[in-house]
Amino acid sequence: MAHDDGPSKMSDIGSRLKVDANYASQYRLRLIASELIEPVGHGRVDFTMPYLRDFTARARCARRPTRVATRWL
Repeated sequence: MAHDDGPSKMSDIGSRLKVDANYASQYRLRLIASELIEPVGHGRVDFTMPYLRDFTARARCARRPTRVATRWL
């Protein structure tokens, strides 16, 4: 969802994760119950907390290996 600028389509999320619709739907329900995402229309979800999209995008970039000289950290 952090890839999208606004609400995400469940079909896009499923294709990015390479999972079937049932699998994506189960995680959707879990994240809604945890109040991390909310439904915003038919087949669309969005983050509930402000700036969570930015935080997850930044955290994803921080996990990438950094090359220093000839070594990978």
